[in-house]
Amino acid sequence: MENTQSDVTGWVGWIVFAAVMLVMLGVFSIIGGLIAIFDDTWGNSGVEIGSYAESTRNAWGWSTLIIGLITLFAAFGILQGKTWARIVAVIISAIVAVDHFTTVKLYPIWSMIVVVMAIFVIYALIVHGKELKTE
Repeated sequence: MENTQSDVTGWVGWIVFAAVMLVMLGVFSIIGGLIAIFDDTWGNSGVEIGSYAESTRNAWGWSTLIIGLITLFAAFGILQGKTWARIVAVIISAIVAVDHFTTVKLYPIWSMIVVVMAIFVIYALIVHGKELKTE
């Protein structure tokens, strides 16, 4: 059953906002993950500090890349009004926020921007998520 006109309010814009922010977070995570995987100097300021740092950087890059892909799928599910996508998006947004806390030392402003974006997405989906719900 589709939402009727009386069920949909002006707050539906928050859900569209959340979906667009999730697309951006997903793309940013994919780009960040690819940079960490392929750039040998990322995360160590150009100084080689051993194989442990390289394996950690690669693990962070792959996990961030996977998180980004899941985020994109959730964003497109939200635009279709899927309940599973809202649940996944809230969980993945929290993971993205925690994930970007790990890079605060390297990129403090960028990391905090991503964390704030994730918080807005969580707010929009929890408070106004049912606006686009489909049965």
